[in-house]
Amino acid sequence: MNPDTPRVAILIVTHNHQAYVKGLIDSCKRVPDIQKYICEAASTDGTYTALTSEIKDRNDFHVIRKNKLESFSKNNNDLVREFELFNHDILLVNPDCSFTEQGFRSFVAQALSIANLGVAAPVIHYPDKRMQVPWRKFPSLYS
Repeated sequence: MNPDTPRVAILIVTHNHQAYVKGLIDSCKRVPDIQKYICEAASTDGTYTALTSEIKDRNDFHVIRKNKLESFSKNNNDLVREFELFNHDILLVNPDCSFTEQGFRSFVAQALSIANLGVAAPVIHYPDKRMQVPWRKFPSLYS
C-alpha cells in the first residue's frame, strides 16, 4: 500500500442489536475493500450468532466478543488497540445503520479531502427518505 493512501477502517459496537445485523452487514459488504472491526459487547439476544453467520468466510470483517458490557468509547478504543488501527482514518458506524456504496464512498471522499478533519457526520435519512433531525446540536468550539 502506498504510504500516502489513507487507511480507512469501519468500527462497529453491538449490544443486543440482532434485529439490525443483516441490514448492517449487507451495507458493509458493499465496500469489501474497507476492513470492518466489530466489538460484540455482551449481547444476550443472539447478536453474536447472527453476526458470525452473516460474515462467515469473509476476510474483511474482524470481531472481538466481550462478556462484559462496557462503554461505547471503551469498546471502540479496544478495537483500535486490538487490531492496531492507530494510523487509520476511523469511521464509527452505529449498528442500526445501513448505507449505499455510493453514499458511503462519497462521504469518505469528502471527509478525507478536508485537511486535519477531526469529526464528520453525514446527513441521515429514514428509510422513507425523510431527513432525521438531530435532537440536539453537534457541539462545536463556539457552542
